[in-house]
Amino acid sequence: MKFSKEDIRGNQNLRINNKKIIAVVISTYNGERFISEQLDSILAQKLNTKEYLINIFLRDDGSTDATLDIVKQYQQKYSDRILLIDSEKQNLGFGRSFLKILSFVHAAYTFFSDQDDVWPVNKVEEFLKVFFSYPPMEPLAIMSDVWIADSKGQSIGKTIKHQQIAKIINSNSEIGLIDQIFDTYVQGSALAINSALLILIKKTKLMSMQKKIEHDHFIGIIASTFGDLYYLDKPLLFYRQTGNNIFGARDLRKKKIIKKICGLFENRVSDTVRVLNLTSQLHLNTISSAYNLSIENKNFLHEIDRLNVSHGFFTRLKFFLKYRRWVSHTHPFIMSTIYALLSRRGWAQ
Repeated sequence: MKFSKEDIRGNQNLRINNKKIIAVVISTYNGERFISEQLDSILAQKLNTKEYLINIFLRDDGSTDATLDIVKQYQQKYSDRILLIDSEKQNLGFGRSFLKILSFVHAAYTFFSDQDDVWPVNKVEEFLKVFFSYPPMEPLAIMSDVWIADSKGQSIGKTIKHQQIAKIINSNSEIGLIDQIFDTYVQGSALAINSALLILIKKTKLMSMQKKIEHDHFIGIIASTFGDLYYLDKPLLFYRQTGNNIFGARDLRKKKIIKKICGLFENRVSDTVRVLNLTSQLHLNTISSAYNLSIENKNFLHEIDRLNVSHGFFTRLKFFLKYRRWVSHTHPFIMSTIYALLSRRGWAQ
């Protein structure tokens, strides 16, 4: 799989009836309670309708309730704006379902949406302001802050923005590649990408590479590797707490210490190795020279490549110690050693 910037030329101004296409991708699953409100909020976006057209690309991931029936009613009413994709009730899982939808999308800008949130009317408009500030040929992802909302979709007066994001964003409000290797920051429901990044994502064949890494996490890695991941410090989404989506607003301080330790052994180290593996695959299968990679990214990617070739204990230890402040803010040396010990398996999977 080889590609360069030439692959994305001619795709920057995708239009229908001379209007730029803004795609919204949604994967539904048993969302009959809230899907109508979310679709209404997307269709009500405040935009220059002479220049832009919002198309909704929706795939149902095997719902057993009335979600698909509700969606079909909307599709009949808005047949020119809602496209129902691959609706044979096959359950792919959350991340793979979104990636399936992306394979059908051709748009100037693509927004990701959950089925049970609510968009304020200026969400798309605010994102477009940021998109316009970057060169259109540069792969770009934007993630905003979000309001935490109750079951009625009303803000409880708090946002998800946490101290970690405030610490990692650079002076340009961007999140780097290294920052995403040891932790996850990208929230899919608050994410949007431009056409350059969309085509790059399709070329990487993420559906086969995903291997339990969430689609939004890896999209953020692709963006910050070959372009930019911008953090929009405005809450532009009402993130409804329904009991099924509390991950994004979880409070890790409430976890008991034993659960934190178990989580480290069972999840964090193996997840880190998996992310490192896939980032290396992404790098090796791409003509990186076609992109203006930063010196920091180039060096980091080459170090990951070396780990996949020679990943003995001292090689791993040297790597984790070098990036110890990302491994752990509180116990960097101890945790780096633990990472080196526990990550002895799983390389180059």
